[in-house]
Amino acid sequence: MCPPVVLAVSTGLQAAGSLFSGIAESRQLKRSAAIDEANAQTAIQNSINLRNAGAVNAGRQNRIGRRAGSKIRTAGAKGNVVVDLNNNLDAQIENTMNSMLNELDEKYKAEIQARNQLVEARNFRQSASNKRSAASSSIIGGVLGAAGSAAKGIYTAQQAGFIDTSYGSSLL
Repeated sequence: MCPPVVLAVSTGLQAAGSLFSGIAESRQLKRSAAIDEANAQTAIQNSINLRNAGAVNAGRQNRIGRRAGSKIRTAGAKGNVVVDLNNNLDAQIENTMNSMLNELDEKYKAEIQARNQLVEARNFRQSASNKRSAASSSIIGGVLGAAGSAAKGIYTAQQAGFIDTSYGSSLL
């Protein structure tokens, strides 16, 4: 048997340890949730940047196509252009189609990458939400663990005879 003071101190330390453990885990999860929120914001900004870069690249493809088209027209104007297969007009039409395809391709690639970043942002936000929920559960777990330790200490003290239980029996 242990003296009542040792039992009380031991019970108090167990309860405090459980409570502080819950608080520490909660703080760590909240910090991690804040990092996930920051990562979500970064992913959203990346999405915006990718869309802007796609627009710039599409514009560049458009300019390249127009320059090539003007060179073809200039070459055609210098010579005799006959409208049949394999002449400058066919080359100009093909160049315009390729230029438009390249422009659309740049926009499409940028949009796919931007959407992937938005999915990543959504995942980070969900992770942050889950961690905040777990942080609340950690606090509750710490409180319940502390209450359990206190109850166990009281029960042990009662079994050891340190707590008089005859007081409550007269009320029944």
